[in-house]
Amino acid sequence: MADPVEIRDGDIVLVHRVELYYARVERGRPRDVLIQPLDPRIADSRVRLTEIKRVFRDVGVPGISPSRLRPGPRQLRLDGVDERGR
Repeated sequence: MADPVEIRDGDIVLVHRVELYYARVERGRPRDVLIQPLDPRIADSRVRLTEIKRVFRDVGVPGISPSRLRPGPRQLRLDGVDERGR
């Protein structure tokens, strides 16, 4: 069983009712969630927490790693392999 995840406003969720569809969370509540489906043909506006199968959240752009985390030339060399790949 997966660990529980806090659902926040603005998250994208995968909902499974009759079929699977994606929706944007408008407001999360203790037992249900107000949503706006990404497909305009779907009329759901509220789903139970048990109907949400996955949660996707924008965490931003990854930053540049510090130089100390980049591998040095010795770390990139493969031992036992010459320069021609043999």
